[in-house]
Amino acid sequence: MYAAADVSLVGTFAKLADRTAVPGALPPRLNEDPSLYGHLTSGLDLTIGCEGYSDTRSLDSRFHSIFDYLCKTSQLSSSFKETIGADFLLTRKCLVDIGQAAYRAENTRIQAIRKKGVIFMCEIRKEYPSQPFGHKFEQYLTLNDRGLPHDKYERLTNDGCSKAVFRTTFTSGNKAIKVFYAAEMDAIDEERNFVELKTTSMSHDRWVQIASLSNYLQSFFGKIPYIICGRKPSFGNNVIYQVDKIQTADIPNYSGVHWKKEVCFQQIFNVLNAVKSRLQQDNEAVVFNLTQGTIYLETERAENCTFTDQAFLNYLN
Repeated sequence: MYAAADVSLVGTFAKLADRTAVPGALPPRLNEDPSLYGHLTSGLDLTIGCEGYSDTRSLDSRFHSIFDYLCKTSQLSSSFKETIGADFLLTRKCLVDIGQAAYRAENTRIQAIRKKGVIFMCEIRKEYPSQPFGHKFEQYLTLNDRGLPHDKYERLTNDGCSKAVFRTTFTSGNKAIKVFYAAEMDAIDEERNFVELKTTSMSHDRWVQIASLSNYLQSFFGKIPYIICGRKPSFGNNVIYQVDKIQTADIPNYSGVHWKKEVCFQQIFNVLNAVKSRLQQDNEAVVFNLTQGTIYLETERAENCTFTDQAFLNYLN
């Protein structure tokens, strides 16, 4: 019997350029103009409007906006654990990477530290280079604040984003582990479904082999029923020529898929359970690499876990 995962939506917020949160704000509306889907007679040039683009996100601020959201929306109870109703506060990427590690080694190192009775968990990543083309595709496929399509020459910025907050319960046998996290949302459709927008230059068969698992887990843990995928030529031309809709629930059943979602959920449960069992007291910390198979927890120095926000922790007192 494998572990089960149940994802519940808690709320939404806009993350502003100063990393503060506006609770209740929704993602931009999906542009559902039929001419943008299927084979495109006129491709979507992803280089237009990208001059001077700079990605302003900082990896050091991954929890800042959800901390601000909690300060603005939560009635703090006697314990932080009761406030969020979870054992862990982490990133969605942690869940995706740990799940994938059931089938292949991930080049990811994860830290976890216990504070206020809750385990904070975050992946260690280097600053990544600015990649405007995926954001440009999002601009083409969403409407502006007035409900109109963006002008294709509109300057591309990445000053803020939309996020949704989730509580996911992993159950195995008579044990349950709950995690709390915020995840970026690209768009919302007319029926208020979250939508993931992606681009790829891979063929369908190559995508199934290389990217289907990560794309499935990312969408599953964001309650995203379908992905809008813009396809580029394999020779590096940044022009979208085909836009397809991929139903998230169908991905595990595609021909060529070599993984099972239940195995990934069990892998996540096992790792979370091991970390929870290890960190029995506040300020205890561990670090581990995601190698395929057994995960080895190493003791970490608490001061090395820089992703927690001391001002937020002080607010909990």
